[in-house]
Amino acid sequence: MTVSIPNHTAVLGALASGRLLADVIRDKKAIRLYADDFRPDDALSGIVVGGDEHRIIVETAPLSRRTRAMFSARDLRARIDVCGCRYSFATRCVDMSADLAADRLRIVRPTVIEVVERRRSARRQLRAPADALIRPTGGGEDWSLCADVLNVSADGIACRMDAEPAARLQVGRQIGVTLRLDTASEGFALTALVISVIEASTPARVIVGMEFVKDGRWRASCARLRAALEPRPSV
Repeated sequence: MTVSIPNHTAVLGALASGRLLADVIRDKKAIRLYADDFRPDDALSGIVVGGDEHRIIVETAPLSRRTRAMFSARDLRARIDVCGCRYSFATRCVDMSADLAADRLRIVRPTVIEVVERRRSARRQLRAPADALIRPTGGGEDWSLCADVLNVSADGIACRMDAEPAARLQVGRQIGVTLRLDTASEGFALTALVISVIEASTPARVIVGMEFVKDGRWRASCARLRAALEPRPSV
């Protein structure tokens, strides 16, 4: 396999793909396939229309003879976007079928998928240590987790915490986050979506990436949060 991640893309880590790709198949997500090192000229866009535990079925517009030859029975790299995060995985085209309306490719469903960093706003490293308190958003559960904040933006946050309690934070889960920064007199109570959980360099610790949900609480706090994250002049 010679297909690689391009230099401008940061790979945060790897996850078991089962639940994420099950959601991708259920929701018929868009997918982009690359035949040669992410070159735009060798890319193919489609929609995931089905699959099972071994295969993913991708539907595309009718393909030219050249494109069919390029993607048929060869190693590929795929990209999908889910909940504000980009994922990438190695795969292979098993076979193709075609009619007048569309072409369909069956590709291998991977067991591991890479989490690729994709942020709409630059996250800031914090000068002073900060904690985040994480709680469930729905009724019927009563627990809380304390996490060390690594960086934060108006769009999301990355935290480090113990791996065992973090098992509650599955990718795609919506949770409540209370954040206090030394640059703001009041804390921020926000709703967030878990988009990645990866192993940290410290044993038994993980790094959890979360994207803030753009609900009423976020809109009410956005300007104040952006102001709190503005660089402070050196004294």
